[in-house]
Amino acid sequence: MQTIDTRHQIAAPGIKILTVESSRGLQFRTVILIFADKFDEQGPGQDRALAYVALTRPEDHMAVTFSRVTEPIPRIVAGTVAVVLPGES
Repeated sequence: MQTIDTRHQIAAPGIKILTVESSRGLQFRTVILIFADKFDEQGPGQDRALAYVALTRPEDHMAVTFSRVTEPIPRIVAGTVAVVLPGES
């Protein structure tokens, strides 16, 4: 459970490093999701739920990084404007 002090810290300007689970219910102007290919390791229901939480946190901008194309990656990047895969420029 978050305290009032914790909510003030989240709202304060600056960079926040959070797990997907701890970001539930919070919104951020920009979100950088790293290791998106790891969702594939959580299990079919769990990875979909975590991906939904992660992808619905940004208000303005989102960047997604991954090291290999696994099953959830095409679904995650389907709505993006531009995708640069490793080895492309």
